[in-house]
Amino acid sequence: MDYYEDEYEMNMDLDDLSFDGQYSEFFDDGLFGFPSMSNIPLSEEVSFNQSQFFKSDQSIKEESQLQYSNNNNNNNNYMKQIKEEHDYAYVPQPIINMSNYKQPLPPPKPLQSDVDITIESQPPVEVRTRTPSEIRTFGVTCKVTGSWRQMGATLMNVSLWYAQTELFSAGPVGKDILGGTKTTPILPDGTVTFDNLSVSESSTKHKEREFSLQLVLLRNDGHELFIKKSRPFYAYSHKKVLQRRGSVKLRTLSKPWGRISGKESMHVIGSPFIQGPALALIIRTPFGDLNAKPLEYYSDSVLFFELPACPVDLSTTNQSEVKAQIILTNDGRTYSNPLDFTYVPDSAK
Repeated sequence: MDYYEDEYEMNMDLDDLSFDGQYSEFFDDGLFGFPSMSNIPLSEEVSFNQSQFFKSDQSIKEESQLQYSNNNNNNNNYMKQIKEEHDYAYVPQPIINMSNYKQPLPPPKPLQSDVDITIESQPPVEVRTRTPSEIRTFGVTCKVTGSWRQMGATLMNVSLWYAQTELFSAGPVGKDILGGTKTTPILPDGTVTFDNLSVSESSTKHKEREFSLQLVLLRNDGHELFIKKSRPFYAYSHKKVLQRRGSVKLRTLSKPWGRISGKESMHVIGSPFIQGPALALIIRTPFGDLNAKPLEYYSDSVLFFELPACPVDLSTTNQSEVKAQIILTNDGRTYSNPLDFTYVPDSAK
């Protein structure tokens, strides 16, 4: 803190101060009632009227109430004006002139791709399952054709599915019983080879259902682009299973004839009948083959069936009967010996 030797020196310093008008609103009537800072006595107590500079709490409260009242009146007048403007039914003008509005065209359909998978080497018709001591593998070779590069295809994946039959639709096998490398890159010429595939369970454990391979064309991100399935194959654990499955023989029919209109209950005796989706009883006539449905599996040597109607009207031919043969298959590939059968007119006893 600075000290002054006399009052004249201090007053000279005070006169040199300049406020540049920044406190003029407080000092309109002078400096606390003094004409200049040099006239302020230093040895006497300075008193001034606070009302010149500060508003009392009562005045602040009154001004606040007045301002609130003014704002409230303005809001009331505004709401009154809105109410008066909306006393009538107001219908806004439509943004779009509906008379000239046209339904936007749907996006163009993507062009059909020419991509295809040609299975050059199908899986064997009969695949022997792997064992803990011996891994029996088989291979599949494919060729991808078309604009697969433009689609971004880089990989192919293989998975095991149930083959589609007349009784069952195709579907994925729930258990992971397909072994080997299941995803492989596509070579520049479009070739894909799966050379170490294997199956660990036989079709017998899956109600005699046959399997097929589903081949899927993939991008690097896993997006599926194209799907194709191989031909069906039967998985077996021992060669005796195949021998039994393919060596079915028929011995006799419940009767060797039936009415041409069909719908008669009959049965056939033979062995071995293997209950599965490929089991079929076929009646071969000069007018085409007929499948006997439904089949009722009674045992591995007895099968009940309903005789289908003959696909010809004897009244339009010179024939009085139709000669036919009945055969059976367990797998859809090998067939039994035939049994002779005759369609006779409905009037026959």
